Amino acid sequence: MKTTKEIIEDSKKYSKAAFDNQDAYEFITNLFNTVKDSNNWKLPTQIYYTEYETFASQMFAAICFFLGGAEIEYNKVSGKYVITSKGYYHYVGA
Repeated sequence: MKTTKEIIEDSKKYSKAAFDNQDAYEFITNLFNTVKDSNNWKLPTQIYYTEYETFASQMFAAICFFLGGAEIEYNKVSGKYVITSKGYYHYVGA
């Protein structure tokens, strides 16, 4: 099992790829669309749960790419990574 710090480090390759490759950009856009607020994408996201390290890393990258930040923790009871974001306004400003 990877630590949340390792997941964050892994996520950087997905963010970088989104700048360099249209397919990667579309991939993280589709991920982000599953958790964003449907009325205003800059608001906090829905909570994303996954037991898979790769999915956690990809979702963390997608949220950070669009909103400028996210939080990740590992829940030992459920065995899942929990990814959330406070929204664009919190990380980047108005």
